Amino acid sequence: MLSANFIAGTVFVAFIGACVTGLTWISTTLITVDKNVAVMALKIDANNEKIDQLHEMIRPMWEDFTGRTYDGNLAKLNEQTDIQSTTKEKVEFKTKAFNKL
Repeated sequence: MLSANFIAGTVFVAFIGACVTGLTWISTTLITVDKNVAVMALKIDANNEKIDQLHEMIRPMWEDFTGRTYDGNLAKLNEQTDIQSTTKEKVEFKTKAFNKL
């Protein structure tokens, strides 16, 4: 018959083996994921460099085509325009009508 010490030792060794196997699997999975992330980071950096180069090549052509230059400030909220609205009366009328409600 099997002794209690033999069964306890076998269960302990099986438990330790399962723990070591689990830790090995976790570490190899994390290493693989880390390698994949590093490869993707390199590809993204290379792609960003290509996009920047393409943008620098296209920008002068686009500025020639549109006749405008861009300084990065797209808002320009304080700039006065020469465009006059033809529907000023309609807008004022709608505003007055809305305020009466």
